[in-house]
Amino acid sequence: MVVPRPANESEFFKVAFSVSKRSGNAVFRNSVKRRMREIFRLNQGLITFSIKDDQQLTLAFYFRKRKSSGLRYQILEQAMVDLIRQLNKVHENNPDRLD
Repeated sequence: MVVPRPANESEFFKVAFSVSKRSGNAVFRNSVKRRMREIFRLNQGLITFSIKDDQQLTLAFYFRKRKSSGLRYQILEQAMVDLIRQLNKVHENNPDRLD
């Protein structure tokens, strides 16, 4: 979602990470959120489109997999990279869709 950027904000991104309580205990949920933040930090350069100077891109990532199914960093990273690439394609095909 692209929203107007408040005057006191210099960031072009706002990113939220959420993990369902059904996924596991607090230690597991916090671990997933730390991994998601790090993966996004390392891969935010994959976002290839630009937005207007007075706007801000707001992204939310929600994790709802159960703890028992296991979680590998590579799987989570590939899923987030795929989402970023899909976002790029949506914007490439229809630049006004995110506005």
